[in-house]
Amino acid sequence: MAPLPRVACFHGGGSSASIFAAQCDTLQKKLSSTFEFVFFDAPYERDAGPGVLPFFSYEEFGPYRTWFFKNESGAEVPDGRRDDGAGEGGIERVLRMIREKGEGGEWVGCMGFSQGTRIVGGLLLHQQKRREMGFQREEGEVDFKFGVLCMGSFAPMLSDLTGRKFGHSCSPISKLWLRIH
Repeated sequence: MAPLPRVACFHGGGSSASIFAAQCDTLQKKLSSTFEFVFFDAPYERDAGPGVLPFFSYEEFGPYRTWFFKNESGAEVPDGRRDDGAGEGGIERVLRMIREKGEGGEWVGCMGFSQGTRIVGGLLLHQQKRREMGFQREEGEVDFKFGVLCMGSFAPMLSDLTGRKFGHSCSPISKLWLRIH
């Protein structure tokens, strides 16, 4: 039997992959013969987000995580890097995390809740920008067909291609996406 197409799933701030998987349990069961849902943990630890406690205890579902690093003044770094700007960008990190999941079905979609919608928007925008700039699709490169954004309201995470410091402008996302509020 061929592996199912995969959907990359990104939790909200102050949550975790295991919490988002529990929240999506019914959806996973309904679509279990169509998609494999793969849940990713954000890189940075933080306190529990809104609505997490008391339902999802730290002992069972922690540590709680965030996709964005906050600088000394408390502002989020928009590309997911540390405050000094060094190292791997957030979208580049997420793409690496997806590649590291290894063999399986084709990655066809991405889904995010709250802060996770910023990852979905960033992935779709990064993919679109690569096409606009004439990059050829590399072997094994993810080619998302759709995105699902649940309860998100902020700008997408920036990538090296979409970041303002490189002077690139971005057009609206053209991939099929669904926004749920």
